[in-house]
Amino acid sequence: MYIGDIIGMFLFCALIMLPAGYLLRDYLPRLRLWFSRHFLSPRYLQAHGVRRRPTKTSIDNSHE
Repeated sequence: MYIGDIIGMFLFCALIMLPAGYLLRDYLPRLRLWFSRHFLSPRYLQAHGVRRRPTKTSIDNSHE
């Protein structure tokens, strides 16, 4: 692959992605907010709590 090919691909991608990003700059925050409201709401994310050891342990000292 020649350096001219790499530069050509870079320019081609820049010609596509720069205008696309400029056009989507108003819609992306709304889409992210919609996604977080629908899929990251507490009804889908449930806390499992913290696993702790019981405070009182029954130790059998008869084996010592």
